[in-house]
Amino acid sequence: MDRESHLLSLRPQLNTLSDNENTKSIEAFQNGVIRPILKFQNPLTLALIKAHPHFSSEKLKDEKWSTHITNLCKEVRMQNQLIGLVIALMTATEFEVYSQAAKEYNKRIITMQIKRYLDQLD
Repeated sequence: MDRESHLLSLRPQLNTLSDNENTKSIEAFQNGVIRPILKFQNPLTLALIKAHPHFSSEKLKDEKWSTHITNLCKEVRMQNQLIGLVIALMTATEFEVYSQAAKEYNKRIITMQIKRYLDQLD
């Protein structure tokens, strides 16, 4: 099995809104590529955030937890790691698409990760 086939076989199938002519290409890529990768990588990305030196389970009781986790995910080093975990599971063709709007995709990756963390850690 080649790399592309193997990567695609690893991704979970998600029930997302079906692509139609009104769906923007960025949104279609997000739903078809980024979301499945984020779901697959969830245990690893969650472990990454919990291993961060500023992460503390005691903060879970703090009413400012959402601010803390958001700030943590906005640190450049953390962002680079989170984005790298997504890019690493893209096919070469997907990476070409990603590269054309990387700034937009990166913002979406971090935003989705923050929401995912807050949903799981609350």
